[in-house]
Amino acid sequence: MVKQYLEKIGESKDQEKMKKLGKMFEELMSKLKEGHLEMYKDYKMCLYEMAYGYVLTEEMAQDWIYSMKPFGMKWNLEQIKGVIEEQKLSVEPIDFWAIMNAMYNDYNELFGEEVNTYVKLSVDFLKDEDAKPNKVYNYWKYVVMK
Repeated sequence: MVKQYLEKIGESKDQEKMKKLGKMFEELMSKLKEGHLEMYKDYKMCLYEMAYGYVLTEEMAQDWIYSMKPFGMKWNLEQIKGVIEEQKLSVEPIDFWAIMNAMYNDYNELFGEEVNTYVKLSVDFLKDEDAKPNKVYNYWKYVVMK
């Protein structure tokens, strides 16, 4: 029954009804957060994906990078953008930023300060032909966040 109501409201494209629906949904999500935190997080992530797709925001990437062990952030986003431009890489800057820092944190004992090695590893990670679409986002969602 509720599904039919929602479909009817959506079909009407009435902005006032949509605003009211949004307010009701926000109240429901707030109550869900209070009593069922895991379900709230799942629904919130689903809403994010419907709104923006399967991409990391700068804030998501930054939170991830700051939490990396043992070093946290080695390169900031502006430095990474410089590397992308200098080396004429065809990569998504935020994804590349997260992966470059992850590679540094994971492989520093092997490669030390060899920036070009981290660039190559990161590009290889991003361009992996065997990977499913949205690899960085899914890695963040299912490995980092879980």
